[in-house]
Amino acid sequence: MKMNCACMLLAVICAGSASNAVAVLRAHSSVELRAAPKLSSFDISCYMEKDPAGESGGAGGRSYRGLVSTTVSGFTCQKWVDDKPHEVSDKIKPVPDRKSKEGMEWGNGIGNHNYCRNPTGKKRPWCYTTDLNKEWEECEIPKCDVPRDWTGEAKMLGREAEAVGCRCIEHLHGLSLDGASALAMLGVTKDGKPCRCETADHR
Repeated sequence: MKMNCACMLLAVICAGSASNAVAVLRAHSSVELRAAPKLSSFDISCYMEKDPAGESGGAGGRSYRGLVSTTVSGFTCQKWVDDKPHEVSDKIKPVPDRKSKEGMEWGNGIGNHNYCRNPTGKKRPWCYTTDLNKEWEECEIPKCDVPRDWTGEAKMLGREAEAVGCRCIEHLHGLSLDGASALAMLGVTKDGKPCRCETADHR
């Protein structure tokens, strides 16, 4: 009888310890969740696949300066200045950004942080991970929309007419000039002049 009571008492103590342990684990995990808030699209930003006009050295996300610090598989990034758990290559040294009259020359954005960067010319931003079994991995960052080249598009879409004067409208649109009135800037003639068509020109 005494043995049974002792066993029951031990079971109650163990159960209490287990429930306490679960409570501690839950509290710890909730703290971790609160410590890693979801980033906004502004914080995530995007990376440039190619250098835009007036910039150099930033292709492939080398110019990325956003705050993403996790990889595509969800690994947390290791700080660039740390050597544990993975040793950072000796070739990776901080290179500052330089702005001049000629434009922006991007460095590599490396510093005392664990944000995704691309100091080595990979396809997109990446980082060393804090996982012992995964040295590095690319980060889940969207590519930036490339600004439209309006001047280039205008040149590409522009059409030169074979005729000069207002006959160019026939070449551009296949329209008859009968009844045309105040039709301006419908194209460029072969001699480079704006095509301005008015009924008065054909009287």
